[in-house]
Amino acid sequence: MQNAPTAITINGVDLSWSNVTGNTGYEVERCQFTSLDSPNAAAANLNNESSWNNCSTIATLAADTTSYQNTGLTTGYTYRYKVRDSYSGGFSAWSNAQPVTTIPPNPTLNVPTAPSTVQLSLTWNGIYGETGFKLEWKERSGADCSAGAWGGPVSLGMNAPGYSHTGRTAGTYYCYRLYAENGSGSSGYSAEKSQTTLAVAPNLDAPSGVSANQAVLTWNNVTGNTSYKIERKTGAAGAWGVLFTTAADAVTYTNTGLTAGTLYFYRISTNNAAGPSATSGEVSTTTTPLAPTVTATTVSADRIDLSWAVKPSATNYKIERKEGAGAYSQIDDVSVGYLENYCGYDYPTPACPALSAVASLYQSSGLTENTTYCYQLTSWNNTGGDSGYSAEKCATTSAMPNQNLSASAVNSARVRLDWTPVACLPVACDDPDSFDIERQIRYGNWLKVATVDGSTLTYTDALAIEPNKQYTYRVRTFKGADRSPYSNSATATTPTYATSPPSCP
Repeated sequence: MQNAPTAITINGVDLSWSNVTGNTGYEVERCQFTSLDSPNAAAANLNNESSWNNCSTIATLAADTTSYQNTGLTTGYTYRYKVRDSYSGGFSAWSNAQPVTTIPPNPTLNVPTAPSTVQLSLTWNGIYGETGFKLEWKERSGADCSAGAWGGPVSLGMNAPGYSHTGRTAGTYYCYRLYAENGSGSSGYSAEKSQTTLAVAPNLDAPSGVSANQAVLTWNNVTGNTSYKIERKTGAAGAWGVLFTTAADAVTYTNTGLTAGTLYFYRISTNNAAGPSATSGEVSTTTTPLAPTVTATTVSADRIDLSWAVKPSATNYKIERKEGAGAYSQIDDVSVGYLENYCGYDYPTPACPALSAVASLYQSSGLTENTTYCYQLTSWNNTGGDSGYSAEKCATTSAMPNQNLSASAVNSARVRLDWTPVACLPVACDDPDSFDIERQIRYGNWLKVATVDGSTLTYTDALAIEPNKQYTYRVRTFKGADRSPYSNSATATTPTYATSPPSCP
């Protein structure tokens, strides 16, 4: 009768049996179980020869020997042993079979991975002969796993491929070790492995210090970070790309080299030994628009028109004006959206094949004639603020010529008017379109008596002129919708009727 094997180790087993009277020796047979990863199935298949292979006699022993130590076995393998005695006539039948699985080898624990801020995933190599695993863990204190008491163990079943350790704290290191077990005993511990859970994403603040070519990013520092990864995209439909990876514990980054008047989006993630965290919420900013290029055009004596190409991202334009050598002051803040078209069309044409920015027009009116005005503009949006000033542009209102007017009575029924324009400075007078002539009898109301074209500088008034009356005249110049001030007043008194015709010499 063979006894159950004892003193089983990772690579050996002690066998013993009862002595049979009259024996001349013993033979020991050993077979290897075919299902090495299912040691618990060995007992049920002891006599199923198809479940065993590599059967051979491993020892021939002297008479009355009742034990045998089989060494050099493979850890975690399952074996079957039988014994039979020899006698003068041959061999007895084989004894009952005894299965044994050597103690499993130490498992190899892989470095844990961190799929989230609250979970660590553990895996290890598969080994033969185990019927389960025990996993121990602790929160790491210091640079390694030497300090602190181990917790657990967590019991895991046979052939368990891994374990997800949930309910952990973000950005925290944990230590792990593992051993295998079977009915023969327990392996030694695996090497200790540690890993941190993923860190949380920082809170990314709205960009500050925004200018035409830079934006400043700031965020809170996250415990356990090794760096921060900053990503950026241009415009809402742009693609994200890595902009910069900071040093550990950085809490600010200045993004330079940006394009004026452009919308940028940013997000950030925390790196630690486990990898990058989830990304923060997105923030965006539009850089300061470029200053417009302004044109100032004189339209009339009291109006100058300003025009400029609308700048990308600019929502408003602040207009400042000064008169002559005076100081600038803001006269308006106009809202103009940025658009592009094909010279007014939604599609390209042979005459206008490329997109162009819409131009903005502003009328600066109520001005004084023959006066120089200068203008400067800034573009503005609500994140980038004001651009720098545009180049100064100046224009002088039209000088509508006032007139030097004279009046003389031709006779008792006619008054002749003559006028010449006053010199216009600092620019020459525009050619007038027409002149209005008004008349006042003594101290009555002014009435228009005629309009003559701009090339005429004389007029004879014969409209209801009476003898011996005083007539006063004034002239005003017109060009388009503009008009000059009135000229000086000129007075003439008609003579009385002659009592006799003039005599001939």
